[in-house]
Formats: sequence, structure tokens, C-alpha cells
Amino acid sequence: MGLYRTKIAEGSHYNHLATDRFKTGYFSVNFILPLKRDTVPYYALLPRVLRCGCQSFPNRRAIVRRLEELYGGDIYIRHYGRGDKQIVSFSADFIDNAFLPPNETIDVMGQTVSLLKDLMLAPATQNGLFLQEYVENERKNCADAVRSIVNNKQQYAVHRCTSLMCSQETIGIPILGEVEDFDHIDPHRLVALYTTMLKSAQIEVFYVGAEPQERVQSIATTILTGIERNYMTNIHATLPLRRATEEHSYEEEIAAKQGKLVLGFRTGVLMQDKEQLLYALFNEVYGGSPSSKLFINVREKKSLCYSCFASSDLLKGIMYVVAGIENEQKDTAIAEIRLQLEQIRRGAITEGELCCAKQSLANGYRSLYDSAEGLEAWYMRRILGNCILAPEEAAEQVMMFGVQDLAVIAQGISLDTIYFLRGTQTGDEEDEEFDE
Repeated sequence: MGLYRTKIAEGSHYNHLATDRFKTGYFSVNFILPLKRDTVPYYALLPRVLRCGCQSFPNRRAIVRRLEELYGGDIYIRHYGRGDKQIVSFSADFIDNAFLPPNETIDVMGQTVSLLKDLMLAPATQNGLFLQEYVENERKNCADAVRSIVNNKQQYAVHRCTSLMCSQETIGIPILGEVEDFDHIDPHRLVALYTTMLKSAQIEVFYVGAEPQERVQSIATTILTGIERNYMTNIHATLPLRRATEEHSYEEEIAAKQGKLVLGFRTGVLMQDKEQLLYALFNEVYGGSPSSKLFINVREKKSLCYSCFASSDLLKGIMYVVAGIENEQKDTAIAEIRLQLEQIRRGAITEGELCCAKQSLANGYRSLYDSAEGLEAWYMRRILGNCILAPEEAAEQVMMFGVQDLAVIAQGISLDTIYFLRGTQTGDEEDEEFDE
């Protein structure tokens, strides 16, 4: 399954992944905007407001009823960050027309995409503004979502590490904004930024399924034809740092039984670099799997933590090592995490470690073909990083690297920030999994 990609309008591309693996189709329209501190809360709020209703289906009940008529499809509108960009995504999944009852004449894909278009381009408004009831309710929900971040101590610790580590960089901007931002939402500016999004954002349309490429591309082109565009290519953003200039250390307290330790490293490698797959293999050997050095040594052999793993974002040029530990194990855990990195720099990697990492990474890449959303996420990152590569190609390439290749990559990894969220022993703690 290869990616067919073509320009369909200024600043807009259509991406088609043909497959008969699923009984459903997946269609999305993604608006990619620069990450700016003053617009983040508005674009975080916007999808929630748009999902409440449109002119043809003015409330959630009407939308749900319409989706039930379309054999139970789903529509999602969300806002998320990737590197120095924020993305407002409109997506739908629906049963493939080939699997409808024999006498059914309804075009499920066409009708579902039409509903998605209405939510995207024909929102419910009054006097030129989004409905006040929707804005007010969702404003409160956004503030609650920001407050809830702290409930997942692991995710919160990574969030704080990023904010402190990248305070002078675009990528350090909190993607959900801050709680107080939602106390001062200007309804006129919300509409203005919605218009800006339609006019000037980079647009990436995706389809994953069995419908003919020509048909879906025609639908996508028709949707974009209805949007007045003034696309601007000169988007300014700070470039991620490739190497740390010095180490920083921060500590905060939280009501929890367990401390959360996050080490933020500069990878020296970005998505657009030819070494990006080699770096991915390094991450797998170091802390990306149950056979990694961090898991085997820091967690299993030394029993220094409840969990320990490495997770990377090459659009940001950052690697996080995350560990759930007892407070008194902080210094010992940091020392062991450093030691395992040094081991890779010295080429102290066994053939078993290398083989397990290669198989784990390759299997992970190939498993992306089991999910339409997973495929879209894979290609979206690579479009943003100017490095388009099929998962199968990546799986084949990682098998070619050797121990000395990983040692060279490890030499370029530099520790920037140590963040410790110290548990005060008075709260309840669950061992959460980190999901960026």
C-alpha cells in the first residue's frame, strides 16, 4: 500500500491510501497552522464548538441521528500539536459501500463526507457569531481539560519538562493553552481565526479505503473549491535545538505516592534527516521496548523504578526518558539512565539486543497497516518533516543498521533538562502509560 499524493489547490494536497484491508473507509481534512501562544486556546476551543452543530444539523442529537441513518459512522473534530504546528482535524469513518445490504442505494461515504463538510464549512451561527451557548459550554470544557492534565502524573511531568526545556522555542507552547486563557475568549476573534484557518492554513486531505482514487479526489477537490483561499507559505517558527548547551534541573511537588522523573534530551536528529530511521532504532535499543537497556537494567535488574522507557519526537528533536520512582531513588536512577546511554556510545550492544530491537521496530511499522488512523498519523508526521516514507520501506531499512551506527547516533544525544515531580506521599497514584 503506497501513498498517492497530489496538489489539488494552493497549499492543499490530497493523499490516497488504497486498501481493501478494512470494511470501512476513512476520510479527513486537516488544517495545519503555525503554533502561536495567542491562538492556541482559540484553536483548542474551535473544534469543540463546531462539533456541537451546523446549519443543517444544529445540535449533537441531530448529528448522532444522522450518523445512525448512515449505518453508524463516526465523525471526529480535534485539535492537536505536531512539532511547531497546531492542527485542526475533521475526520470521519464509515462503512464501505461494498458491504451495504444488496438493495441499499444510499452512498454512505458521500453522505458522511457531506455531513463532515457541513460541520466544517457551515457552522451554526447567530448574528455572524458562533452560538453563545455552544461557546460558553465548550469554553468551560476546555478549561476543565487543561486542569485534568495533572491527574495523569506521568503525562503532566512530560508536559512540564517540555515547557521548561523549550520555554524559548515554538515547540514549548502548551498545545491546550492555560486555564486562564478560557476566561477571556473573544467571540469575534474566534470567528476571525476560524476564517483565517480556512483561508491560510496548509490543508492535507487523507483517504484510506477501497473507493477509487479519482472519485474521492474529486469529492475532496469539490470541498476545497468552496473555500476562499489566501495561502501564505512564509510561516515563521523557531528551529529545534540540535544540541543542549547546558544541563538544567527542576523539581516540583505533587500529592502522589510515586515520583515521576523525566529526562529531556536533544536528539541531534530531526525527521527530515537521513539518520531518522537509525535514530528510531537507537531509541528502541535504549528504551523503546521491553527488551531495551532501560527496561532490562534500570527497571528489572536494578529495581530502581516501577516503569522506565524512552519516547522521542523527531519533529521537536527531543527524546524523553520517563521513570516512575520512589523519591529517594532519584539520583541513583539518573546515574543508571546516563550509564546505559554511555554503554551504547561505547558500542556495548549485544547481537540479541540489536536483533530484538530491529524486530520490534519493524513489527511496529508493519502494524500501522492495521489502522487507517495509524497510517494517517504516520504520513502526517512525515509530510510535516519533509520525509515521506512508507512503513514497509522503513521496516526494511532498519534491518540494515549495525552496532557502530547506533554508537555514532548516541554520541549526538545530549541531556538538556532533568525534571522531577516529587511525590508527597499523601495522594493516590496509578502507574499510567505515557501517550504523547
